[in-house]
Amino acid sequence: MVKILLLRPEESSKKLIEILKSSDYEVINIPIIKPISIIKLDHLKNILKNIFDYVIFTSQIGVRILWKYLTENNLTDSFLELCRSAKIIAIGPQTKEELTRIGLNIEIMPREFSSRGIIERIKNYPLRDKKILLIRSIHAKKDLDEYLARSGAIVSKLYTHKLELTDKVYDAINILINREVDSLILTSSMITEYLEDSLNKYGYTLREISNNIAIFSIGPVTSAVLRKIGVLNYVEADRYDSIGLYNAINKLYGGRK
Repeated sequence: MVKILLLRPEESSKKLIEILKSSDYEVINIPIIKPISIIKLDHLKNILKNIFDYVIFTSQIGVRILWKYLTENNLTDSFLELCRSAKIIAIGPQTKEELTRIGLNIEIMPREFSSRGIIERIKNYPLRDKKILLIRSIHAKKDLDEYLARSGAIVSKLYTHKLELTDKVYDAINILINREVDSLILTSSMITEYLEDSLNKYGYTLREISNNIAIFSIGPVTSAVLRKIGVLNYVEADRYDSIGLYNAINKLYGGRK
């Protein structure tokens, strides 16, 4: 049986783990980062006083954290009213699924599930003077922010969470250096950088690990970090989500499960 190591937070791993296990892959998930809410109540209430033309969501974890915070502060109705008067953009299918679950209709989703994909999807939209609410992680790349600013949009931002490192990375390192798995899935640039830094402390590198363990990257941002640290032997998902990763893994292993 092919053994796969995943390093993703539990709340965003369920779908990928389910589809891999349903195809008889053995999955070990060791979350080496955890999401922490950074929503400020006063800022959120000020946001809710506005009317927006577009609301952009770039994180499924962010949607969950925001909805929990809204529920705890009795602000769900105000938030849904704000969103229903705007066009909703979701970065990908898992974010769309979370938004649909809370009752929102998603009108726009890019073909490439990334900030770059959103930019490509809306590049012909007349955005000057449009009011746009950008809801995201504090770690998100700034390319979308910069594009919207260049387009003359009036952008408000709501940062939902930050990612903090956990000490479980050392469990992952032991598994990797002892070759206890066949594959490693990397789902973010932050996870990749943290893992590389932690491996370096023990005298190892991801480049060395990739000589013996297949590495799967969720998309171009993560792949760029891999190349930067010298890892060239990796497989990038064609579709930047759980389904894309599953397809890439299946393509490599075929019937060797």
